[in-house]
Amino acid sequence: MTDLAGRVAMVVGAEFASGGAIALALAEAGADVAVCAVQADERVLESRKVKRAIEAMGRRSAEYVMDVTLGRNVQVTTRQVAKEMGGLDIVVSASELPLTAPLEKMSEAELGRVVALNFSSHLFTIRSAAAEFRRNEAGPNGRGIVLVLTRAMGEHAGEQTAFYAAQAGAQQLVRESAAELADAGVRVNALAVGEDESRVASVALRLMTTDDTGMVVAVG
Repeated sequence: MTDLAGRVAMVVGAEFASGGAIALALAEAGADVAVCAVQADERVLESRKVKRAIEAMGRRSAEYVMDVTLGRNVQVTTRQVAKEMGGLDIVVSASELPLTAPLEKMSEAELGRVVALNFSSHLFTIRSAAAEFRRNEAGPNGRGIVLVLTRAMGEHAGEQTAFYAAQAGAQQLVRESAAELADAGVRVNALAVGEDESRVASVALRLMTTDDTGMVVAVG
């Protein structure tokens, strides 16, 4: 069993199935968990349910809406979470926007949104988390943990070129940022999630206890 008692986690994209499952698993393992919805729409209700479930376990939680397409907003919200939760040890970046459409039929706005939510959001989250870990010397020996959720290639990948290109970019981002942040003791890993999401939370917890960094682990 993973013991995360006394740790503080932030899950970005807690309104999505995998993000919500990881948030609950973190709480079950003893962590206090801030949940962040990535869009101020009806999905906020889903992240609110996750928050209530965390609190029902006797853990502290807080709810935020974070515009992950704006780096400054991610930075400010991450700082706010750390202040209000009393620190920050673990950050999960689970935002996503699948879009099935041929490239030539996608508008500029749609292409920008796909890249922003499936790549740039992870970039901004990793950067902000690393800055917060350095500020607070998070975790044992000043370490902090970042876990990025990406998608494994699907059977309809030919109709989701922009989406899966952003996923591939996010996986390479994890490898490169892990190498850059290793000297600071920050571990950055990723899950490449397939169609079966039932094991995502358990595999995520195992990745949070490994000393390895720069890993992209397929699950489901």
